[in-house]
Amino acid sequence: MREVEIMTEKAVKELSDERKVEIILYYQQKEVERLEKLRVMGKKYRMNKREKELAMEKELAELRAKVAKAE
Repeated sequence: MREVEIMTEKAVKELSDERKVEIILYYQQKEVERLEKLRVMGKKYRMNKREKELAMEKELAELRAKVAKAE
């Protein structure tokens, strides 16, 4: 494993500064895309959770109406 790290360090030192910047920007963009995907997934989760809550509230209201009629 250490050999790979040394080889990687040598390869990085041999890269031009311009190429290093390109690589950094590429990985930053990938991170932004990953975070955006997580945000969208979280939004869907919250939306689904809210829809479930609304369905439960509606069901509860219907049950209360039935109980009120029965009384």
